[in-house]
Amino acid sequence: MEGLRVSELAERAGVPASTVRFYERSGLLSPARRGRNGYRVFDESALDELVFVQRAKGIGMSLEDIADLVAAWPTGKCQSLQARLRAYLARRIGEVHQQQAELSAFEHQLQTVLGRLSAHDPGPEQCGRGCYCEADFDVTEQGTAPGAGFEGCSLDSDALAARSASGRSWLPPRHRWNIPAAL
Repeated sequence: MEGLRVSELAERAGVPASTVRFYERSGLLSPARRGRNGYRVFDESALDELVFVQRAKGIGMSLEDIADLVAAWPTGKCQSLQARLRAYLARRIGEVHQQQAELSAFEHQLQTVLGRLSAHDPGPEQCGRGCYCEADFDVTEQGTAPGAGFEGCSLDSDALAARSASGRSWLPPRHRWNIPAAL
């Protein structure tokens, strides 16, 4: 045979045939030519291209980012491809660092709330406005809501979990979690 059919290329690359077709339509693979029988036929180099796309996806690149790299592929100049790849990786590393900082701050907020909830013994009073369960969700640096008087929480753990699972809408706006937008 004069090349690789879609199914053969897909099998050798370990991807579904639909992926090969999609990548070809998206311009991520060199276009196939038509064999005498009318089937799409790819050159052996398409396997390298497909493996490259899969590896790029493996480091988190979007198909748009990969298309930018693939555009540099036919020039044969590694310098251009590497420059684009280095720029992408530097940008992604910066994004990862920012996400780590946001997650660390969020973890600190969760630890603060957990510590406050753990520090208070629920008393016999009714859970509601002003109790620790409500006010301890305030994750501001001051700790508790201004002017809040605490009574304690009389809900058992199952009732408290059910109330928490129903959403945070029962909390006044000033007590809702300050979750970073990127999460």
